[in-house]
Amino acid sequence: MNHGPLLFLAAFASISLSWFGFVFAPFWQLGGEQPVESVETGQLYPSPRAGLAQQGAEVYRANGCYYCHSQQVIQDTSDYDLTLTAVGPNLGAVGRILQEVRPDLTREFALNAIGKLPMEVKVMGHELTDYFTNKLVQAGAVIRVALLPPATNEPSAEIFAVTLTSAGKTPADVAALMLRLRPSLGTGVSVPVVLARGMAKDDVDVISKKLTVAGAKTQV
Repeated sequence: MNHGPLLFLAAFASISLSWFGFVFAPFWQLGGEQPVESVETGQLYPSPRAGLAQQGAEVYRANGCYYCHSQQVIQDTSDYDLTLTAVGPNLGAVGRILQEVRPDLTREFALNAIGKLPMEVKVMGHELTDYFTNKLVQAGAVIRVALLPPATNEPSAEIFAVTLTSAGKTPADVAALMLRLRPSLGTGVSVPVVLARGMAKDDVDVISKKLTVAGAKTQV
């Protein structure tokens, strides 16, 4: 047993030399061979395929026959589903992301939310109040606007509280506007809910990372 390491190295060396001599060297020599011109016929040897052999090779490549006949193990592209398992505390940020991923779901959630009225829309400055109240009224909504008292005795810009009292006859249009003002309305989902199916892994990872950073939890 004292000569065990030496015997192992001797056996390893003999096997390695045999592999280099019988496998690697012939493969290296044949791999570097180039066609040569035959002295007797003047043709190249080995000669290129011609006629039916060449046509068969082209058909073999064009129809992908090598996938089966070469016995390669091929895996199809994998598709992934993305499931939202928790919304988290940052409803506004999650709502904005959901509007990008599943605008159909966020509209449905917003429609369900505006069914419970009256609802405070948002506290806004004068310009935003004028802009969005006009938009809501054009969509058929009925709103109430109240001027809020300043937080301090110092003069400051006017702040208004806008309240939605009725969605009118076009609640879908009102819901779309409400999502712009309150993205959190789009998060009224009973989790878990599947957000996407059959997506590529990279696309799923991008959406999942956005939701995770916003405080939500997802499952791929």
